[in-house]
Amino acid sequence: LSQNVVQGISTSSITKTDTSGNLIWNKSYYDSIPSISGYSSPNNGYCFSNDQYLISGSKGINGFIIKCDTSGNIIWNKRFIQMKGVFSIVKNSFDSFVTCGLARNGGTYFLKINSEGDSLFGRNFTDDTLYRGLGYEKIVKTIDGNFALGTACGYNESRLGVLDSVGNLIDNFYYIYPDNVKVCQWNINETSDSGFI
Repeated sequence: LSQNVVQGISTSSITKTDTSGNLIWNKSYYDSIPSISGYSSPNNGYCFSNDQYLISGSKGINGFIIKCDTSGNIIWNKRFIQMKGVFSIVKNSFDSFVTCGLARNGGTYFLKINSEGDSLFGRNFTDDTLYRGLGYEKIVKTIDGNFALGTACGYNESRLGVLDSVGNLIDNFYYIYPDNVKVCQWNINETSDSGFI
């Protein structure tokens, strides 16, 4: 997953290589009618499997998800106006995915979609004090079928929240760091002992 410049516009692309790193193909994604804004994908804005590739991010003022086949050809391209960007996406089941992103009013938005990109469930955490501070940079599916989110950038403390499949907070952890330490959890993964790193 990378950014390419197409028709003078920086845009998202996928590069596929063989096991030796040799280029098989590269596809850049842009609208057929060029506009002033290309696609922009963050580091965690992808979900690859043996039979499909999904990339997500921002297009203008809206979030997007593009589903491709294994040759990089677009199957569908959807915009999500409830979000400024879809920052992370994980496979939930055979026919559904869960995403998190930047809500229109600046907080975290939790969204579940089906395999056709249709919204099944959405939840805006912005104005809910219980969820305040949960980040949108990376969402992880846990071994027991829940989802974990880290925290946004902040000083001296961070947070880890575990959510169920409809975005209810079921576990919550706070971590305090020494004074004057700014903590940004850009990535999170589950470990083999069901912890997180």
